[in-house]
Amino acid sequence: PHPALNIIGASAALAISDIPFGGPIGACVIGLINGELIVNPSYDELKTSHLELTVAGNGEATTMVEAGARFVSEDIVLEALTLAQEVNGEIANQIREIQDEIGKEKWTIPSPSDEQISTEKATRQSAGHRMKDILYDPVDKKSRNDRIKQVMQDVNSELAEEHDPHSVQETLYLIEKETVRKAILEDGHRSDGRTLTEIRDLSSEVGYVPKVHGSGLFTRGETQILGVLTLASAGEAQKLD
Repeated sequence: PHPALNIIGASAALAISDIPFGGPIGACVIGLINGELIVNPSYDELKTSHLELTVAGNGEATTMVEAGARFVSEDIVLEALTLAQEVNGEIANQIREIQDEIGKEKWTIPSPSDEQISTEKATRQSAGHRMKDILYDPVDKKSRNDRIKQVMQDVNSELAEEHDPHSVQETLYLIEKETVRKAILEDGHRSDGRTLTEIRDLSSEVGYVPKVHGSGLFTRGETQILGVLTLASAGEAQKLD
């Protein structure tokens, strides 16, 4: 399938280039047909597959997973992920062989300047504890984002005279990312208060818009999708450019 080929092609291109790259990685699609896991099924086979699992990784770690399934058990999904890891490891090794043969020498990433180091230290001292307090406080998404935005504005104002605003902002985003990741992996805490095994509240409602022929509202947590349908003759069908 095309998504896996695209990922493999990009991985190989980066691997043999002079661009620093943490790869290579492989990618594959796992299907489930007649109770059997199939590696990279054809598009025709996917029509009858109960699973379409796209996985990217290097054989030791998984970097991306996307999936659609028809009531497949967790055990089968885990088995499919394990199979994908093996396949991706083989692909990554093949790319490494190509890289060893024709790859260019990678250019060296310059070390941070004294000013960049100083800016990061000052930003962490100013924002670190405030960012943690916000991300560990389970409030609604908008309130949390507003508080984070305010912290970023305050820190930028505090450090503007002595430090580069762009470097300050980069460090702030890094602190936010690190704090969220640490909270999940080390403390089992998600910023909206859910546990690692808890999904968002789900609900659906039909007939939500009274003046149209059909409508439905789907809600997942704070995300909502409204679908509206109007029926007419075939001659009045919408034409999409």
